[in-house]
Amino acid sequence: MIKKLFLILKSLNTMIFKKKKDIASDDNNPPETNDDAIIDGDKILEEKKKEEEEAKEEETIEDEPDLEDMNKTGIVTATALYVRDGPSKDYSILGCVLENDKINIIGRNKATGWYKIEFKETFGYVSSKYVFTATISTVNNLKYGKGCEEIDEVVGSHKCCFKFNQAVLTQYAGDEVGSYGKLIYNHHCAAHNLPYGTLVYIPMLKGVVNNTGLFTVMDTGGHGMDFDIYTKKDIGKINGDVYVVSWGTGPIAWSFTQAIEYYIKTKKVERFNSAWNLYNRMNGCTINFWKYKTDDRNITSKSWYSKTNIKQP
Repeated sequence: MIKKLFLILKSLNTMIFKKKKDIASDDNNPPETNDDAIIDGDKILEEKKKEEEEAKEEETIEDEPDLEDMNKTGIVTATALYVRDGPSKDYSILGCVLENDKINIIGRNKATGWYKIEFKETFGYVSSKYVFTATISTVNNLKYGKGCEEIDEVVGSHKCCFKFNQAVLTQYAGDEVGSYGKLIYNHHCAAHNLPYGTLVYIPMLKGVVNNTGLFTVMDTGGHGMDFDIYTKKDIGKINGDVYVVSWGTGPIAWSFTQAIEYYIKTKKVERFNSAWNLYNRMNGCTINFWKYKTDDRNITSKSWYSKTNIKQP
C-alpha cells in the first residue's frame, strides 16, 4: 500500500515538473509574429516617396492628354508673342518671344491648337496663329515666291537689286502722315512686307506721277495692292514692274495677314472682300516676299484666304 502511494506521488511530481518546464519554455519562446505587423519607418517612407513620384507622373500625363508630338522649329511672325504656362490665354504669362525668333516646338495641344515650346530651360505655350513652322534650312533659303526675284542690273539709269514682276499698283490720297512719317505727294508710297525707307523705281509711272518714277515706301498699304502710290492723280488699278533701288532701314511694313486680320478684328470686312478677290485675280506679288517678314509665307492656310466673301464673325 505504501509502495503504491509512493508511485502515485512520484507520478504527480513528474507531471508538475513537466508543466513548469513547458511554461518556462513558452516564456523563452514568444509566439511567432506576422511580418506585416512590424512597423518599418524607412520602408514606409520609401514606399510613400515612390507613390508620390508615380502620382506626379500620372498627373503630368493627365494634364496634357491632347498633346500631339511635333518636334519642329518655328518662326515667330508677331511683333511680340506672349509665352504662357498653359495652352490658352487663361494661363499666366511667363515671358515673350519676338518677331523672327526661332523656337523649338515640342508639341501641339489638340484642343486649342497652341504650341508647347522650349522656353528658358523649361516649357511654355504660344498661340500657333503667330508661328510659322518649317525646318531651319527651308526658312533660311525660302525668301520669296512667285513674282519676286533678285537682280543686279541697271534699269532707267538706276542700279537695281530686286524686281517685283507685274505688281498691283493703286493710288491713295488724303493722309498727311504715313506709318513712317509725313507723306509727300508724288514721292511716297505704301507697300507690304518691305522696310520703310525702301526706294523703288516704277518705269510706267515716270512722267505720269512724277518725272523720275522713284518712290519711297513710307506707309503700310491695304489688303488689295502691292504698291499704293501717294498721289492725287487717279492711276486706276494696274499691273506694273517695280524695281528696288535700295532697301530701307526702318521697321517692316504690315504683312497682308496683319492688314486683313485688322479689318476682321475691327469689324470692317466690307472693305475686304472685293479688294482681296481682285488682288488675287491680278496675281499680286509682295504677298510672296518674305525676306523681312514671314507671316505671309503660310497665308494660304488662313481660314479666310480662299473665301470669296468673308462674313463678319
